[in-house]
Amino acid sequence: MLLIFPFAYLLSFFLSLRGLWQKKTNAIFIYVIAGLPIYNTALSIVYGYKLKSWIPVLQSCKELLIVVALIVAIWNYRKKLIPHRLDYWILAFLAYTALMCYCLLVSMMCFKN
Repeated sequence: MLLIFPFAYLLSFFLSLRGLWQKKTNAIFIYVIAGLPIYNTALSIVYGYKLKSWIPVLQSCKELLIVVALIVAIWNYRKKLIPHRLDYWILAFLAYTALMCYCLLVSMMCFKN
């Protein structure tokens, strides 16, 4: 009975992903409203049922959906994209962390938080 939370989380993820695939940027709100509130509960239940191998899958769903939503939003943006000073600072930080001992994946994880 408790496994309904991980299934509801995955259902909201796939519904949002399908909506984003159809270029509906508002589909991300399905995930934000239905999936994120039960995210911690779903991870706890999966851990409690000793399905530890599924935890990285559930965690990566969140990052994947955010990246896909960002790509769809930028792709559908019709105006000329004008970078601001903060954008340059973020790119400089990304370049700095990529050039240091960290790999690019670790530096992208810094931006996740």
